[in-house]
Amino acid sequence: MSAERTGLTLENSYSMGEILNGVSGLDINAEKEIIEHKLNELGIQRASDKEITQSMKDLGIQRTRFYGLPNTYVFTKAMGEMMIGELKGTLPAVIIRPTIITSTLKEPFPGWAEGVRTIDSLIIGYAKGKLTFFLGDVDAAVDLTPVDMVVNAMVVAMVAHASNQPSETIYHVGSSMRNPITYRTIQDFSYHYFSKKPWIDNDEKPVIVGKVRVTDTMASFHRYMALRFLLPRKCLLINSFISVNHSLKFDFKAVFHHVGVSREGRSGYGGALRFPSGVLRALFSGPVLDTSSDFATIVGVKMAVGVFEEAGWGGVLESNFL
Repeated sequence: MSAERTGLTLENSYSMGEILNGVSGLDINAEKEIIEHKLNELGIQRASDKEITQSMKDLGIQRTRFYGLPNTYVFTKAMGEMMIGELKGTLPAVIIRPTIITSTLKEPFPGWAEGVRTIDSLIIGYAKGKLTFFLGDVDAAVDLTPVDMVVNAMVVAMVAHASNQPSETIYHVGSSMRNPITYRTIQDFSYHYFSKKPWIDNDEKPVIVGKVRVTDTMASFHRYMALRFLLPRKCLLINSFISVNHSLKFDFKAVFHHVGVSREGRSGYGGALRFPSGVLRALFSGPVLDTSSDFATIVGVKMAVGVFEEAGWGGVLESNFL
């Protein structure tokens, strides 16, 4: 609730219009007017429901970032607490701030949950075989609290402050101080559980899960995304081009100009597929994990030759360095 900061941050209550991220004058009524103005503007433009939804999401993120908060969920909670402080009058007010809420520990029975919320979506995505990669620190503590324990904390807090004295008290309900759990533990639990009791897909077949690949830096994340998704996509584009020309029974010589580069500890390759006349037919490039420009060149050549052969094209591929 105290915006994005580093170090030890006190989670105090907010008063109406309090400074967030160095920006003063948060006016909830003004924020409502901004929303209404945007909706009217979209109505005049006759925007579709999809366009309205996306525009309002973009506006929400824009206003949220303006005040230094990470998302609209936290932003609206901050405004809600401001409203409580403004409107409570002489009543005693208690604010409960739980961490990530999970299924029940005991009541009404262990494991009960209604719908898919918070971390549940990650676990279900993994069980369905959709989540195979994750960016984060597997040894970091993730603060989870069973929903029945949150309810119990709310009841106890209400009883403790059931008086006629005006007050505003905040309680943080979490588990990481006394009973922490790490992402690695969740990863291991999920793997062992769904290996023994797999998810059954729409074809009534069990989904086989594997260990989730985890990277802890943005650089390694970008490399993984490039090699796992971007590079195959570029190969498909080239393959599509060659296959189309093959289906038309063209029989010409294609020249693949390529180069490998390395700079500031990063390397990659680039290439162009041309007709002998010089007409450009395709461009593609990609990063490699090795820092050698020679290795990058080899990867580029290997990719071009592999696509060329797999397409079954009857022409000739010649390789030239740029």
